Amino acid sequence: MAAVTVTGNAWDHTGSPIPAANRPELWFRPLANEVTGDALLAGVEAKATMNLTTGAFTVQLIAEPWIRYRPVLRWLINPLESNTEMWAWGYAEWDWTFNPFPDGGPIGELGGPDLSIFSVLVGLTYPPGYRGWWLYSPAEGEEMPLDDPDIGDLRIVS
Repeated sequence: MAAVTVTGNAWDHTGSPIPAANRPELWFRPLANEVTGDALLAGVEAKATMNLTTGAFTVQLIAEPWIRYRPVLRWLINPLESNTEMWAWGYAEWDWTFNPFPDGGPIGELGGPDLSIFSVLVGLTYPPGYRGWWLYSPAEGEEMPLDDPDIGDLRIVS
């Protein structure tokens, strides 16, 4: 199994920096355990190396076609508490997953919505540059227009 590097910026997701005093951490959670041959690959989270000023991060992830990851950001809510047993953590999970297979790279180029059974049936053969499928829908916060003929179209992400 090959490890690849994924890069990005955590503040792009949060919309604003989390102060370094709050000890933000970015973790990448695999969505499932897998069995390959005689081995069980346990889903273990990987912690990113993050610049607490800029939000830039780098993480090494296992890249296999079946492994998808969900980024999870955590930070201290009460950083002035001296008793570590009293620390409270805030969490933010990205609402999408991605697959770093085959080469890793910038997180914004590694996918979006998960594959559905519908997309698998439609895409039995993968074209060059294949990254995944998504169902066309309105942007977040917009209402779905009932007369838009493109709503529900399955489109390739490459």
